[in-house]
Amino acid sequence: MNVYVNDGELYCEECSKDGDDGPHQDGGGEADYMAYCGECGVWLENPLTDDGVAYTLEHVIDYVITRRGNPDYIRNAVAQLAEYDYDQPNILEIAWDILNLPQKGDIA
Repeated sequence: MNVYVNDGELYCEECSKDGDDGPHQDGGGEADYMAYCGECGVWLENPLTDDGVAYTLEHVIDYVITRRGNPDYIRNAVAQLAEYDYDQPNILEIAWDILNLPQKGDIA
């Protein structure tokens, strides 16, 4: 997804304004966290660093264990993590079941 920058904040194309810096590809680039639009909150689909994968996976694991957290964030996290290799592949299957998400091969 293309993103725009204004005063250090990222924005999706729909929320960008004239004069914003951009467009920048890949959700603003690789980061240690999942980036969201500063205006509407849509996930910007940025790639994650190894630390970002670990950080995001921790949130999914915590959600699976406690059932506390933002389900929309977890849905986005599960979709994002499905594209990475890591040491705990079963956690996504558990999260898919909890959130009633399609299986890994069905995520677009």
